[in-house]
Amino acid sequence: MSENDGGPAFPTMQFDKVGETAWGEAHGGMSLRDWFAGRALTGICGDLYADDGAAPEQVADRCYQLADAMLARRAK
Repeated sequence: MSENDGGPAFPTMQFDKVGETAWGEAHGGMSLRDWFAGRALTGICGDLYADDGAAPEQVADRCYQLADAMLARRAK
């Protein structure tokens, strides 16, 4: 498993004072790695011909492998 989670996928804005903004992580949301894995899962599940009898755990592992590959490519 990758230690690089890519940071928050959808960070939120935090307002410290009226009319002034500052970035904060009051709620960072899911990691970019989780979002990539979810997108990969959507594609895999959407492919009607991809059902090769793999266990759900194997599909989840493959999704995170794809997410790790996307994060590695993004870092280049």
